Amino acid sequence: MAKKQESKSVPPVAKKPGRVPMTEAQKAAKKAELKAEGKDARFLRLIKPRMGKALKCIKLLGNLSGQGYVYTPEQIAKMRVALDSAIAETFARFVPKIPGAKSQDAGFDFDAVTLPASEDAVALPASESK
Repeated sequence: MAKKQESKSVPPVAKKPGRVPMTEAQKAAKKAELKAEGKDARFLRLIKPRMGKALKCIKLLGNLSGQGYVYTPEQIAKMRVALDSAIAETFARFVPKIPGAKSQDAGFDFDAVTLPASEDAVALPASESK
């Protein structure tokens, strides 16, 4: 039978190497600082890393256009429709809100995206298609 290890008081581990965990006093000071932060300052603090992540993810999608992958024009058109829809929905949230309107994050699935009646609206230029 395995011997139970005695529980020892282990100091908190920093999430990234080289970082020292914050003390309770430091956590309280940081919390008070963030609470005092204005809405405009909070927006500016958060927008840079979030835009960076979004742009990086879009670039990673572009990496799938390499020769190591096979895709159809229909799949690319569906990706375009899904991205355009997500971007339009996101920017629509920045205009005054409509009571009762909700946004749902359903993720992405090729089968869930329907192309517009005219595929010309999302067709790739001849130089971009495979």
